[in-house]
Amino acid sequence: MKALKTLVLLVVGLGAVAWLGGWLLPGRWEVSRTVLVAAPPAAVHARIADLRAWESWSPFEAQDPQMVFEYGEITAGVDARRNWTSAVLGDGWMQITAADPARGVWYDMGFRGHRPFKGVLLLEAAPEGTRVTWTAAGDADDRRLFRWTGPLMDRVLGPAFEQGLAALKAVAEAP
Repeated sequence: MKALKTLVLLVVGLGAVAWLGGWLLPGRWEVSRTVLVAAPPAAVHARIADLRAWESWSPFEAQDPQMVFEYGEITAGVDARRNWTSAVLGDGWMQITAADPARGVWYDMGFRGHRPFKGVLLLEAAPEGTRVTWTAAGDADDRRLFRWTGPLMDRVLGPAFEQGLAALKAVAEAP
């Protein structure tokens, strides 16, 4: 009986710490990575503004080769949209909200059961080519327990962004 009481107190205590800790953590997360591509912004933009072209460099497709995509009528530029089903990553969607050949592509993305978040692939002309910065940001709002995922997002998305930017660099620099 004493062991059961201790176990219940331990579980309640850990739950309280997790919930209260959520008050202390920021409600917003952001992940960002940058790469220098030896190609002009227009060459990079062609790869990031066309959602079908993402299949040649995005790191997420490699994580689930069985992922199935469904594209809308528009596949490139503003309002381009794709949905996917994935047993590994979860079902989701992505829609380009703004696109500028000199500045980059902005998008909204969401997964079933989670809040949508915003992303951007910013382009900056550089003497050596184009500096590409991939950023994604989201928030947990008032969901205190979800705030614990914020500090983990950099560890989860960061390496994927690095892999994707390396692949984008290779594709954009290819003759």
